[in-house]
Amino acid sequence: MTTIDDVLASDDAHSETVEVPEWGGTIRVQSITVVERARVERLWSGNGKSDPVALRAELLLAALKREDGLPFASREQIDEMLKTKNASIVERLVDAALRVSGLAEIAERELEKN
Repeated sequence: MTTIDDVLASDDAHSETVEVPEWGGTIRVQSITVVERARVERLWSGNGKSDPVALRAELLLAALKREDGLPFASREQIDEMLKTKNASIVERLVDAALRVSGLAEIAERELEKN
């Protein structure tokens, strides 16, 4: 039988490497924790008032990681990326983050509502 110590000691994160030739390489997108997912989910609302930019920022902040597992960028850097970079490239990263975090189906349902 599995113990809580077994669970806590396990490395259950998974990641996807996204090719971004426009930016000169690849970016690692990692699954997010329950706490990180809750922060993202709070930004979704069923009343059409969700903030798509804030949702993307929170998701990318949680999911983009360096090879050593540390965050890829700060909140300010993510915000700057969302303001200044090509939307189709950023969406490639958002799509990967949704996939590896198990949020793709929720995002699709929310888009259908709005």
